[in-house]
Amino acid sequence: MRDAWKSATLVGLCIMALLFVGSPSAWAGGMPEAVSIRPLTPPAQQLARLELILDTTLPTPNPFDATALDLRVRFTAPGGDQDVVVPAFWDGRDWRVRFTPKVAGNWRAVAEARTPDAQVRSKPMRIKVQPVAEAAAGFIKTHPSNPRYLAREDAAGHLKTFLPIGLNLGWWKDDALKDYERWFDAMQANGANTARIWMSSWAFGLEWDDTGLGNYTGRLGRADLLDAVLAMAEQRGVYLIVVLINHGAFSLTTNSEWARNPYNAALGGPCATPRDFATNAQAKDFFKQRLRYIAARWAYSPNILAWEWWNEVDFTPMGTDVLQPWLREMTTALREHDPNQHLITLSYAYDGDPAVWAMPEIDLLQRHEYNQGNPKWFKPVKELNALQRIPASVQKPFVFGEFGFSPNGEADTPAGREGLHLHNGLWASVFNGYASTALYWWWDSLVDPANLWPHYKGLAQFMQGEDVAGMAPLPAQSSALFAVALALKKQDGALVWLRNTGYDQPSAQAKFLISQSTG
Repeated sequence: MRDAWKSATLVGLCIMALLFVGSPSAWAGGMPEAVSIRPLTPPAQQLARLELILDTTLPTPNPFDATALDLRVRFTAPGGDQDVVVPAFWDGRDWRVRFTPKVAGNWRAVAEARTPDAQVRSKPMRIKVQPVAEAAAGFIKTHPSNPRYLAREDAAGHLKTFLPIGLNLGWWKDDALKDYERWFDAMQANGANTARIWMSSWAFGLEWDDTGLGNYTGRLGRADLLDAVLAMAEQRGVYLIVVLINHGAFSLTTNSEWARNPYNAALGGPCATPRDFATNAQAKDFFKQRLRYIAARWAYSPNILAWEWWNEVDFTPMGTDVLQPWLREMTTALREHDPNQHLITLSYAYDGDPAVWAMPEIDLLQRHEYNQGNPKWFKPVKELNALQRIPASVQKPFVFGEFGFSPNGEADTPAGREGLHLHNGLWASVFNGYASTALYWWWDSLVDPANLWPHYKGLAQFMQGEDVAGMAPLPAQSSALFAVALALKKQDGALVWLRNTGYDQPSAQAKFLISQSTG
């Protein structure tokens, strides 16, 4: 009889505990020991990373699956009139939250945890955020008065024109940390400020055939590398465009990696074909989970210039009919977890689709071009939208995502090693009204080994203190037949770039080949 009473009492207590943990009132402070906060990076500073560690006793069958355990921190701004909710991520050792406070003052942080059976809050933590100099660099946004350009926020909330000057640094060559340190040092020394990197299977990708879907434990080393590379970029004032999906992962024709993609049904994934990735509900759920992790771990950083959905999506079977609804759904998911609402872009190998470029989910237009002749924009262009089949009504920044003399690698000739195409691309893109310089592609086989970094310095110095968002391309011509002129008109005059028409790679390459063939 006594044993029966004890059993009944135990069952009753368990039911009461479940009711309490699962009830809405638990958000008011029930079971504070179930989740708690520890500070990691005191003292806190405005526009700098604030990192916290969360401790929890709640079960975590898969720490990357937020449907099983959703951990986040609610930061309340000074004055109590604004909340910023930041998701937590598992780094293999701890639960962490990274947050960049935009204003100084007394903040309040409360951890929130949700499982299918419980929802709890931690005790609040008070965090004093110290102010920084007004000119401190913050997040990149679309320019408030000229939507064809970008602007950088400062500590006072002002937006000032930002001109990306840089190149692609998609992945490392030999040693990730040594390579990126050398490249970023060279960029900083020569005035370059922007690089484009890939979360591909061989670089910073979180999910591949060595992980399966939904559990990134086997690739947390890649995440640690991205942490270190982003920290180096922050220290040197370099901004990153982060490519989330490379085309080969879902292509059957171009650089195909589909046979090793964990989304492939042949490997146990949910997709019979690559196109199913955009329509299959289970595939979309897995990718949303990945987006949450990416945003939780790296969206804190002002040095993320933009997220790029796809590199050259036209090399995949994702036609506009499935791509548009996928972009709407995934952009909603990403922005839910990215408290800083980083800009979003997409790239095509060719002109792209006007319907996609016009979508409000795409903040930056992007052009890629490999041309063994001189591209049209090496001379004055009347209308950039017409160059890429975009309606004139779509006014967004053009970011020049990739550029090169050849898609098959640079020829090892004096013309290539001199960097003629790189040089002309840097200047012509800016003087024709693009929002960035042309980001050259062959970083590890040309720019770095041939030490072409000084080409960036000339343009960076020339444009220093100039507000390109207040300028417009100006029709210009040279009286000399051997010269071409491009100009930007500003209130008190104009900036002019004058180039000898013989200074281009096609001409130099042709003369070199003739000389070579005749001895």
